[in-house]
Amino acid sequence: MATDLSLAKIYCNNLDEIRNRLLLVKSFGNGNKTLGNERSDYEIVAVNLRKILELIAFGSLTANKDLYAQTYAKFSEHWRIKQLFENLKKIHPDFYPKALMKPTISSGTPRNVHFEFETNGFLTAQELFELYGHCSEVIHTHNPFKGNVTINFRLSITDWAARIEKLLTFHLFRLAGLPQVWVGELSDPQNGKAHVYIASPN
Repeated sequence: MATDLSLAKIYCNNLDEIRNRLLLVKSFGNGNKTLGNERSDYEIVAVNLRKILELIAFGSLTANKDLYAQTYAKFSEHWRIKQLFENLKKIHPDFYPKALMKPTISSGTPRNVHFEFETNGFLTAQELFELYGHCSEVIHTHNPFKGNVTINFRLSITDWAARIEKLLTFHLFRLAGLPQVWVGELSDPQNGKAHVYIASPN
């Protein structure tokens, strides 16, 4: 059985990769980067967005790894995010990360950190699958006899990146069968690194 700290470290590495890929996506979304061809730009963005979504899914697996591994013997071979989410929902319906507002921190001793939940503007589980589908449409080569194919992500790339960022800037995982929670931070303002705090909620 993995320790909480070892799993939190794995998840921190996931968040660091997400942050770096988001920076690349945003640079294409705001026009600072281009390959000189709109289709090629969308392909680069789609690959990185899809990997980000997969990392979010695997983050939910990491947070609940012990129970998931007990339930699914071949869990290390699972990679399809739709099936992964369905499996997670069976063992822990509250598995998806919850977006948090910036915390307020008391000045007394002991120090208390208080979070409120975000209510809108973040990437929902339903939107994750929607965006995953848009990305898949772009990265796959289309049948040449299909005719013109229009790229439609519904939202702009910048808006999708903002929704992902709002989900993960501060977020909470409720762990299956455990009193502790994980609070994830996408980027510490002091060092730019991701952090995971294992906490006991009041």
